[in-house]
Amino acid sequence: MISLNVTQANPTVNAAFFQPIAGLASQSSHARACPDFSDDDYLQCGLLRVLESSTSGRAFLQEHGARLNNSPSQANYFATLHSPRRGAVVADVNNDLRIMANQTLPDRLAGMAELAAYEVFAVDGHWHKAATHDPRHNGVKMSVGHFYSLNLRTHTLRQLAVGEGAHEHDLSGSPLFSVELELGQAKLAGGEVKHGDEVGGGTIAPGFAFGGAEDAV
Repeated sequence: MISLNVTQANPTVNAAFFQPIAGLASQSSHARACPDFSDDDYLQCGLLRVLESSTSGRAFLQEHGARLNNSPSQANYFATLHSPRRGAVVADVNNDLRIMANQTLPDRLAGMAELAAYEVFAVDGHWHKAATHDPRHNGVKMSVGHFYSLNLRTHTLRQLAVGEGAHEHDLSGSPLFSVELELGQAKLAGGEVKHGDEVGGGTIAPGFAFGGAEDAV
């Protein structure tokens, strides 16, 4: 089992930072040998792309490509962004890392006995400006919405869904996606499901708190 702990003696900053995802790409059922731009290189490149402030993919490669372990060509970089297989690898790595982190990180709610039977999540939406090459809707580029779930015990975060329709928003999206996806994928055991403001007489999360056995929503 891969550990979140860095065991290498005197690791570099990069090695320590990327250690939690080391080897996860190869465990995906969608993994494939790609010598020119491996799945591991793709993951590291994608993480750095998110962390850096470059305004475009071309600018990112120009400004930061030289310090990548294996810098892709411009054509290869943009081609892999549209690869369903690469996307499936990222999803598998994200899920495996989240499960591993939930088993490793401390429980921030362990001291609250009244929540012992519950899995607690905060659900929210985030919108960002459309990218340069995003498709237009009726001639207009629409902002892109994402719904996220934060595990309030371990503070692991995962995406629930992308906003659907031109005017999808948090209030209509959160209850639907959070109930269906958290209960279906979080592998919760025992307890029951309640809204956040029904636990302990006060609101404990911006979204909802969920448990596992009964759907008392």
